Amino acid sequence: MLYFIKGLSFGFVLAAIVGPISLLCIRKTLVRGRASGFASGLGAATADAIYSFVALLGLSSVAQFFLIHKQLLSLLGGLFLCFLGIRAFVVKQQAQCPFVSRGSLLKDFLGTLLLTLANPITIFTFLSFFAGLGLHEEGFRLLMFIQVGVGVFLGAVAWWAILVFFVGFARDVFAQRWIERLSKMSGIAIFIFGLSLLFSVVRFIYRK
Repeated sequence: MLYFIKGLSFGFVLAAIVGPISLLCIRKTLVRGRASGFASGLGAATADAIYSFVALLGLSSVAQFFLIHKQLLSLLGGLFLCFLGIRAFVVKQQAQCPFVSRGSLLKDFLGTLLLTLANPITIFTFLSFFAGLGLHEEGFRLLMFIQVGVGVFLGAVAWWAILVFFVGFARDVFAQRWIERLSKMSGIAIFIFGLSLLFSVVRFIYRK
């Protein structure tokens, strides 16, 4: 269980780092409710689990694929974040959404899943963490790898559940106009994150 606890702790801490995914989940919760925000967080947690298993199993070809296509993934991720940021201002959002369909929840899940997978830095974070634990030196042990991977997933899910709960509480307390303002502020921050990704791609091309 020690490996499970370590994976759980790392998954929780990694998910808690403030970034575009956190802001996206906050905005989804503010605009459409806890179900939408948690579905988005679940997509990010699933991507973390995928990357953790890739790092644990030493799938160097998969890791190499993400490394080779890092700039393309950053470009796509940056464009998508900019689109989401602009959409926060262009599209009129209804903050008191009475019903969220299964289809829209699936879209929320897949959106953050793909967006998180588009950040190849995550896999190197896991590689560094697992190297620090000395997991690769112990050889392949399926049960140990499952414990760590499942721990990472559940740790991330725990963070998203906590975040969505408290943001949803704020959504219930604050007036409509404040919710709209918070949504727009998160949209600005998401747009800035997107621009930073696009800038990193432009800088890479310029140096090359």
